[in-house]
Amino acid sequence: PPIPPLAKGGEEGLWNLILLDCNDTERAGIEKLQFASSAVIDHHETARDFGDIKWIDPKSPATGQMIFCLIKELGVNVTKEIAVNLYSAIAIDTGTFRYSNTTPDVLRVSAELVEAGANPSYIAENIYETWTDSRFRLLMKVLNTLEIYNDIAITQVTLEMFRETGAAIADTETFPGFPRKLRSIKISALFREIENNYYKISLRSKGRGINVAKIAEMFGGGGHSNAAGYKIRSDLKAAKEALLKAVRERT
Repeated sequence: PPIPPLAKGGEEGLWNLILLDCNDTERAGIEKLQFASSAVIDHHETARDFGDIKWIDPKSPATGQMIFCLIKELGVNVTKEIAVNLYSAIAIDTGTFRYSNTTPDVLRVSAELVEAGANPSYIAENIYETWTDSRFRLLMKVLNTLEIYNDIAITQVTLEMFRETGAAIADTETFPGFPRKLRSIKISALFREIENNYYKISLRSKGRGINVAKIAEMFGGGGHSNAAGYKIRSDLKAAKEALLKAVRERT
């Protein structure tokens, strides 16, 4: 069925759209929604031609930090609810301050958010330690698919795995990062089956040595230097070979 307008209101009967931490409607899953005008606030390195108003800052560690600066400039009081949400956004984008995008500024902003009521322990527990049994079973299956090609790790998740475990697509959000924990691995790739011969590939890398966004862009995708992704229509073997070839060309 057709997707209804985003909301009623305004001269054209539609609300304006503000897209956060994402720079195109397809990635947000709202490509069929209707809206009067649009604004994008994002920090992804790969640019997209979307948004009547754009604030894109690839040097920012997190869109949450950008929003914090915006509301401070507007004189908005940072309530506990705002602090919890912004701290959570920053924590996820910086890997709870473990990634190379952790800067003095983002630590200072996070300290202000803690002072405003964000509880780091509570937030970390809810982000990382509330897995369902089905999600954990799916991770076990995914790790059993691990293949290592020198310093590149490849894992996969199939539709059958989802059916067997009862896990959801969203449960795989952190899976690409697990093989990266190995000392010898510089790039980790998770191949998630969308349908027969159609895959979403999530890429992760360490430090500042390898920009996986540039690799993803070769396939029409994009993202950050250390976290990016793309989709490909291909059988699994050919898709893996294409990725390995692209990595060799870029590194």
